[in-house]
Amino acid sequence: MLKKINRIKSKKDFGEIKNRGVMYHSPLFSFVYIKSELNDLTHTQFGFIISKKISKKAVDRNRIKRLLSSSLQDNLEKFKNNLKGVFLVKRVILEKDQTEINQEIEKLADRIQ
Repeated sequence: MLKKINRIKSKKDFGEIKNRGVMYHSPLFSFVYIKSELNDLTHTQFGFIISKKISKKAVDRNRIKRLLSSSLQDNLEKFKNNLKGVFLVKRVILEKDQTEINQEIEKLADRIQ
């Protein structure tokens, strides 16, 4: 689980990132992010958007959040401190396991840097 300081909670932040952010596409998810030019952001922050179109079951949606957040926790040092990002999950992720998600997160970190 990501620490509270690394999570995006407010609806305003989600909207700002989705409107002004740069999008990265992956087979498992899309990632929209904003890099802050000012050093006003001291921690990297992430959020997740998992639609009911992915799965009607809250159990599945919560499992996806747990898998993504644990992968991010493992790779958190690879992301810069002035980054806010939102994961837009695709249905394909339901069949994937932790190692495949970790690999995609690592690719994402390398691509953004």
